[in-house]
Amino acid sequence: MKVFEPIEDQENPPGAIGWAAGVVWYRNNDAPAEAREPTEQELAQALLELPAIRSLKQSVHRKIEAEVGDVHEILADQAKQIEALTALVSRMTADYLGGTTMDDTTKATYLARVEMVVGALDSGQLVLRGDQEGTDDMLAKVMARTSRINEIVGEEYLPRRNELMG
Repeated sequence: MKVFEPIEDQENPPGAIGWAAGVVWYRNNDAPAEAREPTEQELAQALLELPAIRSLKQSVHRKIEAEVGDVHEILADQAKQIEALTALVSRMTADYLGGTTMDDTTKATYLARVEMVVGALDSGQLVLRGDQEGTDDMLAKVMARTSRINEIVGEEYLPRRNELMG
């Protein structure tokens, strides 16, 4: 992708894929000679603003809803997965740190579950998002979003809530 600084009141130029982050976006081969590489900030903003990307995301959301379930069903599945992982991590941590030990039956139950996941990963039955878009990039994006959510809550919600509850 290449970007070109816009001229005031310029219409969408031929070959451009759209406007986002204050610049005109082009595929590399369609870009004018004066075009430059986008900055990381421009690229991040384009992933939110470019009409083609928004349309693509909406299309994917519709397909996921049709084939997998709506956002409420997926959220419920994620809650179940978090619940199972919380139990596993808590039991393993307690056992490892010298707290409540797991009996052999509990260990066998968790081992069977973990081996099922490992088998699905090894066979390709379970495809991870990080394998497709890069785990490091995915984790960085999730951590940045989580951090920003917590900053917003800390800066805007909690002070107002505390003031209201006085």
